Order: sequence, then C-alpha cells, then structure tokens
Amino acid sequence: MSTLPRSPYKYLDYYEFDDRDIFFGREPEILTLLADIVVSRLVVLFAKTGTGKTSLINAGVRPRLEDRDYKTFLVQVRQDPVESLRKELGLFNSSKESLMEELEYLFKETHKKPLVLFFDQFEEFFTYIKADSDAGLKFISDIADIYENPDSGVHIVFSMREEWFFELDAFRDKIPTIFHNESNLRLRWFDESQAREAIKRPAEKFGVVIEDRLVDKLIADLSDNGMVEPAQLQIICDALWREREHDQIKFSHYQKSGWQLGEANIARQILYRRLEDEFEKIETEEQLRLLNRLLPQLRTPPPRSIKYVRDLVGLIKDLETDEASLQDLIQHLEISQLIRTGVRDALPVIELLHDYLVEYLDKLAIRVRAVWPRRILRAGWNAYKRDRELLASDDVVKVSEYVRDEDVRKLILGNDETELLFRSSLEYGLDMHVWFNLTSKYDVSTWGILKEVLYAGSGVEVGDEYLVRASNAVYLLTQLLVAEQHASSAFELLLEALGQPLLAATIIKNLERYETPLAVELLRAALQHKTMSSQAREVLRRFATSKRSEAAASLAQMVLNQLRVEDEITSQEEESGGPLDKVAETEKRPLDFSHLSTHFKVVSRSLIEGYVVILLGNGVNLVGRSPEGAWVIGESLPSNLELAMHLSRVYAYPQNEVIDLARVAQYAKVIHGVGPIYETLANIFDFDYAPNPIHLFCASLPARLREKNLRSSLYPLRKRLILITTNYDRVIENAFDSAGEPYHVLSYMANAYGYGMAGNFLHYSPDNRTPVILETQSTDFENDSYPIIIKVYGSVSLTRSSNLNDDADYASFVITEDDHLQYSGRADLSLSLPMVIRATLKNSGYLVLGHRAHSWHERALIYSLREKGNISRQSWVVNPRTNVLETSWLTSQNMEVVSTNLDEYINNLAMYF
Repeated sequence: MSTLPRSPYKYLDYYEFDDRDIFFGREPEILTLLADIVVSRLVVLFAKTGTGKTSLINAGVRPRLEDRDYKTFLVQVRQDPVESLRKELGLFNSSKESLMEELEYLFKETHKKPLVLFFDQFEEFFTYIKADSDAGLKFISDIADIYENPDSGVHIVFSMREEWFFELDAFRDKIPTIFHNESNLRLRWFDESQAREAIKRPAEKFGVVIEDRLVDKLIADLSDNGMVEPAQLQIICDALWREREHDQIKFSHYQKSGWQLGEANIARQILYRRLEDEFEKIETEEQLRLLNRLLPQLRTPPPRSIKYVRDLVGLIKDLETDEASLQDLIQHLEISQLIRTGVRDALPVIELLHDYLVEYLDKLAIRVRAVWPRRILRAGWNAYKRDRELLASDDVVKVSEYVRDEDVRKLILGNDETELLFRSSLEYGLDMHVWFNLTSKYDVSTWGILKEVLYAGSGVEVGDEYLVRASNAVYLLTQLLVAEQHASSAFELLLEALGQPLLAATIIKNLERYETPLAVELLRAALQHKTMSSQAREVLRRFATSKRSEAAASLAQMVLNQLRVEDEITSQEEESGGPLDKVAETEKRPLDFSHLSTHFKVVSRSLIEGYVVILLGNGVNLVGRSPEGAWVIGESLPSNLELAMHLSRVYAYPQNEVIDLARVAQYAKVIHGVGPIYETLANIFDFDYAPNPIHLFCASLPARLREKNLRSSLYPLRKRLILITTNYDRVIENAFDSAGEPYHVLSYMANAYGYGMAGNFLHYSPDNRTPVILETQSTDFENDSYPIIIKVYGSVSLTRSSNLNDDADYASFVITEDDHLQYSGRADLSLSLPMVIRATLKNSGYLVLGHRAHSWHERALIYSLREKGNISRQSWVVNPRTNVLETSWLTSQNMEVVSTNLDEYINNLAMYF
C-alpha cells in the first residue's frame, strides 16, 4: 500500500492517482468504464457536477489500467485541447504531420503500450474552441482519424458535465457511434450501499471508526430518492474528520457540524460556514470588496457557466487593482480551498478548486458582502451590552449601505442587531423611518424603545444629548402619523409626550409638516397646556387656510371657532370682574359653547327622570391625576395604554406591531396561559384606590334624587340608577360604600374555569355579599330601587363563597382578544339579565364617560348598547381624547361627542342638580 494522504476525504478537491487506496464506493462503475475503454476505444463519461467524474478517472480507472500495462494521461482541455495534450505528452518538437502519427509513434516507439487519453472537463471545448470553428473542426477530424484506426493503440475518454452531452452531436458526422450505449457511460450519484462504503471505508484505512448510527443518519439526511450526491458527502465527511476524537467519529460530531441549523442542504450549510470562517480572516473592507468583485470572474457567463481559468495579468486589469493586493487575497483563498493556482503559458493563473463551486458563487458573494457589516454589528452589540454604547454614526451609515441588499440583511440582522441599529438611528436621526419599518418586522419593542427615549428626561436634569434624541423620536412619530398601520400608536405616544414641556414645542413644530386630522387632534390637545397654546393656535390657523387637506382644514377651523367663543367669554368676564353666572362659567369649557347650557340641562334632566344609563370607561381612571404624573401601582389606576405597556414588559411582548391591550394580553395568554395574567392584574387592581370626582358624583346621585324626590315609583323602569363599567377595579363600589348607599353588583364571568359560570353574571346583592349566579328569571330587583352596577368586563373581586365553591376565586377579566370575541358572542345584555333590568336598558339613552371607540371591541360594546337601546333617546360620549375617526363613527351611531376634560365636565354637570 502506498503512503496514505493527510485526510481520507477530499472536501472540494478530487481524488488523485495516488489516492486509489482510499477511494471507495465506485467498484461497479470502475469495471464498466474499464471494459468500455478497452473494447470501444472511445467513451464519453458524463454526469452532473459534483458526481465525482475526475475522482473516478484518477483514483479508480487509471490505476487499474496502469496495472494492465496501459499508459494513461489526464488532459485538462482548457482553451486548446490539442495544445494541452501535447504538453501532457511532452510533444514539444515533433516532426510528425498529424496528431494520429504522433500518438502512434508514442504507442509503438516511446511507451510501447496502449495509450489512454482522458480529456477532463471536456465541456470547455464547446466554450472556448467552438465545435464549428477551424480549430474545432480540425480537432474533431483528428479524433475521428485516431478512432477509425484500430492499430493506433490510442483509447480516448471525454469526461464532461451532462448538460453538455448533446453538444457531441458535432462529432456524429465523423464518429456515428459516439452516442451508442457502449460508447458512453452516465455516472450517477451513490446509491445507499455505495454511500455507506464511501463514508466508512476511507476512515477505516486510517484506523478511525465511524459510529453506525451516524452513518445511518447521514445517509438518511442526504438521500434524494435513495441517491446521495458524492460532493455533498465529501464536504460533510471532511467536516466530520476534523471533529474526530480518539480515533472515533460519533453522532455528536455530526450534530456539531451544522445539521441542526435548519438548512435543508446540510453540505451547503457546512460549506458556507467553513468558507465564511476563512473570509472572516480577511482583515480589511477593501480586500473583502476585491473578493466580491473577483468571484464572478472565476466562471464563464451564464446560463451554462463553468469555471474559468484566469491569468493574473488579465485579472489585475479587469478588477482595477494592484498585484500585491490580488496576491494577498489569493493567498487567503488558496488556504480556504476555494481556488487553486498554477502556471499556463508562463503566466500565473487561478481557478476554482472545483466546478461544483460555480453554482454557489452568487451565494458566496452575498456572504462576502455580509462579513464587514456583521463584524461592525458584532463589535457594536458587545459594546452596547457592556457599556450601553451605541454605534458610531459612520457605522450606522456603513451598515445601511449593506442592508439595502435584502440577502445580506437576512445574514447579518437578528433581533439584537436591529434593536441596536434602531436605537442608534434615533441617536443620530439617520434613516429612522427606514429602520423603524425594518425593526418592526423583528421581535423588537419599537414602540417601547420610542417611549423609553421620550421619557428618559422625565423628572431629571437632561442635557443636549437627550433633547436631540427625543427630538429625533418626535420627528419619526410625526412621520408615522400618516402611515395607516402605525398612525394610531404614534398618535397615542405623541399625545402622552405633550405632557412633557421639554418636548411639547418640538411636537408642535413637527406637526406643521403634516396637515392631517390626527395632527389637528394633537394641536387641540396642546391647547390645554398654556405654555403651548399660542404656538398651537398659529399652526391651526395655517391648517385652516391651507388647500392641502380639506378634512384637516375643516377640523382646524372648527377648533378655532371654539377658541374664538371661549376668548369672547373670557373677555366679557374680565370686563365684568368675574364669572358672568353659573351657566357662563360652564361655557368656558372647550365645547360648542352656544349649546352648552342646553346640553347640561338635557343631560341632567334625563338622569333625573331615569332615561339615561351611565357607562364608565377606562378614561375615568385618569380623572384627578396630574397630566405629568406617572402611573404607580397602588397609588393610581392605569390607562389602557399604561396597562398594555406594563403587560408588554412583564410578558416580553414582541412589540413589532401596534401595542393594544387586548393584543398584548392575547400574546401573554398564548405564551404563558391565563393564570399568570390574572395574578398580574390582581396585583394591580386589588388595592383600595381612592374614588375620584366621577366615582363620587355617581355615588351622590341616589341621595340627590331622594332629596328632591325626583324619581317616582309610578315608573318602575325609571326608579333605579344603572351604571355600566368596563373597569376591573372596585373604586365605584368603594364610592357607594363611602356614601352609605346600598347597591347591586352584576359582574360578568369571562373564564371561571371549572365552575360552570363562564358567560354568566354573578350577582352581589346589597344584603348579602356572597355572589350567586344570576338567573334571567330573578325577581330580586323588583322589590327595591337600589342602584345597579354592571361590570361588563368582569372584576378583581376576590370574594369567596361556600355556596358555590369553597376554593373559588371569582376574579374575572375580559381582556384578551379571545375574551372580547367570546363576550361579543355570548354576553347579550338583552338576554342575560332579568326582565326589569333589560327593559330599562332597552328604553334608555347613555351617558358614556371616558370610553373610547378606538379598538374594535370598544366599538362593539357601544354598538351592542345602541342596538338594544331606544335609538330615540339621546346619548352622549364624553372623552377629551376622542379623535376625528372615532367621532365620525360615534356620530353614525346617533351619539353626540363631547370632547372635553372629564374633571371639568362632571363638575359642571353636578351644578344642575
């Protein structure tokens, strides 16, 4: 046995003549090709790239022929097959007239044995020579002469890629048998038994054992209809050989090689990773750019590309580089086994190590382009984790150039990298909208980051860096106002940020660019802050006279008209030395002042006569809170947005979409289950929060009505006050308790798993605080006129009852999207409540305080109430944050929108009792 080579596997290289002792898996093909060569004398060997034609010739057939006293030569066709053959045979100064005469002489006089000429990569003949050229026709004629002379002692094998096989039709006029079965052999991929030999036997020659479990797994993973591609097998086996330990290759080594990474083509994954590791050793961006330009030069043009041998002189010119730079790069590529070097016609040349690489050049070029930005981001993320240091502005620009290539972007960007780039773009104001849109596609809290940036200066001394960063965030948010997908969340965040004096002026200045109804709504909100009122008015005036947006101009004019009336009233008060009268005092509020007095009279009269049901939404939680005050658990109640943001942090919600309470809760439910959500909500709402002015007003109504004897028992449907609340807390009950007013509570059960109560209401009566399941036939409400509080979205109530279940915890929350869908489908108030209550609801209007029509489930509740109520009864929605889109929808439901401060509204309404 000859000396063993360094490795039993060849990666991308082919087996050489001296590798015969480690070449396995091709015994049937070796014997077939040997017989065809000896008998037919002209054979075409064809196969797909990566099937191992050259290896079969070198390590399988040539040694066997040499053993049988044949002289073999492997000829690389290149640009001139005759010239290549002469060099291989040493025919430099021949006096023979024809190629056949030269070969006959070698057979009879020099070697004195038959010659076998293997023309490897013969497809190059059709690329470089062209069969119909003078040189091509001459070569075909020479081959025909040799073949027709059985005494020439010359046997010929053309080895080529199978997609070029039918180009041999150019030979058929001279050699009619060239397509006969005995004159060609198609080399196929390994079958499973051949693959097993090719995996195990080479390693055994080195005394290394490969675990059978690994062999089975490898064949199963690579098998395509029972066949295995040899090139893939070589790539993977070479990778496994590098991982061997103690003369063993185990299944764990295969796992380490990369098959678990999810790439369908395991060999490609290993190939890419191995070459990428080599590319990472290239130190400069200039060298990487040079490599990116070089790779396409190593193949002929599509569509039927083959590897292209290039001389360095021509490459230096085509690549517009210098020799030193190219030589340095070539050194890297040779070590990485991507290329091989050589000399041709006294010129140094390079070529791809294997034709198999041709189809991968485009993908490799993408990976080359990804090296530099990945290097920047890797270093940047490490610095950010360590010191919270963002990328330099130049690096943001540099990475932005690369990620315009979507394929490169996929290779270099993950959640961490996109978060770092988004934060860095906010730092410098670079391509913020682009990075926002991109980051939103990843599992990154874009809205959370924006809120964090805006509130970083809250309550602390801030410097110029904060102001620049926050101003950049404001600029981005104003851009997002005109994007339908993000407008709602951008509006909410800007509305909150208006409460920060440092940012308010910047917000208004940025709003000047966007004449939209939402911009007008924000300017309307800014009017409530005295320091910004003048600036906001000026922008509204420009909007009102602009022709760019009719909707924005109309809305801006309406706001200005309201301001004009307010200014006139203020002027009259100043002249008279004080408020004009009780009604005039109310007319100072930002309503339609000419109808204010009538509005409060109608509302108060409807409440007195029992024609109005009060609906308390989440907005009432903010009444009495300072506009700048932060929400603190146990001290104040949260808004829906604050609660959504809190849950998004607790449950790591991937805020790549608009933050909405129901959606965040849905995510938490799917990932963590309902139990943890309930615990979190209980920890928030299970406090004795102090009632605010709205709760106190509602609790005062029974006494006010009794005092004036305003509700008559002659009208049983009108004798009791009904309040509906969407809030989970117990504050409204606390307000009635403090006022000494008895009341009924009907609380909806959203889940109550295991208790058979889901979809029902629990009834807490004034006399007995243990809840019972409410029956639609109940007559409990016909014997008293106590107020009824209907908690349509459930309650935090933790009351336990032995008559239901000793361990029952009746906290229930309609909070997830599933909850709202189920509620809409089964909590039909007209059917789920006793007759006396549903009759009252059906024949009442509604005073809606702090409930929006922003989300679908918010609109669904209002729609349900209006659908089942008496549409002839007037209804009102009072909320300072209702935007123009909600206003339009509410108006379509015959509900008058009163956009004003809830504190002031309830104070003025109380004056009419």
